[in-house]
Amino acid sequence: MSKCSEPTLRVLARIVFTLSIAFDAAAAYDSQRDAALQWLEEQQLNDGAWGASGLKFRATSLTADAMRASGWMHNSYFAALTWLANHAGANNDDELRRALALYRHGADITALTNRITSEQQPGAPGRDGWGLSALYRQATLDTGVVLRALAEIPNSANHQSAINFLKSSQLSSGAWPSVAGGPAFRAARIYHKILGNARYMPATQKNSLASQKNFTKNAYHAARGEAVPTIVHKKKKSQSLPKTKQQNKKNITKINVREKF
Repeated sequence: MSKCSEPTLRVLARIVFTLSIAFDAAAAYDSQRDAALQWLEEQQLNDGAWGASGLKFRATSLTADAMRASGWMHNSYFAALTWLANHAGANNDDELRRALALYRHGADITALTNRITSEQQPGAPGRDGWGLSALYRQATLDTGVVLRALAEIPNSANHQSAINFLKSSQLSSGAWPSVAGGPAFRAARIYHKILGNARYMPATQKNSLASQKNFTKNAYHAARGEAVPTIVHKKKKSQSLPKTKQQNKKNITKINVREKF
């Protein structure tokens, strides 16, 4: 059983990681960072992981990354790596989280990476990108998650095929649906980072910061269920007003289930 909530672990691990890589601030916050790491260490489960069942890969990989970045090479760190190395995830998100943590430590993850990349079969129906796992057809959300990780890990995947799939799936609003035919979803927050990256961005946009901002603006607002901001004059009653938060929440929750083969 988890000793504390997974969101608490996740947030604290990210704060520790940020303090560790922000060199100008690192020395000034050494004591606070070390106190946070000590607390994280005390929350570790007996098996070496962190988090509740179903969330262990996310909590454990984030905490291990924070410890590595801080130079906190205690038994707790190596116990976390051992747990990650010996437990297979139920989906690509879990598998990539453990792959990144192990790779950053210097472990050989060739077999794991090859298994994930083998799920992509460019040209085959539903296989230009990735799904939740090998049992699912490609989905924009899962393809974005995989590409984000593979940008750091050496691999043989066909990145262009996956990028073409994402581009062809983009809605006119600038956002993406999480699954084919679904409404705009928060997945756009991942994709604007991927497609805005120089590695994936069209050549005509690479040297233009303004183009990059325009490329992502519509996606951001569509992901939140909002129209691109415009001035609304209250006196003009015929003019449509933005959707309410309740309507936005209702739209976001209407997400189709992933499509299996």
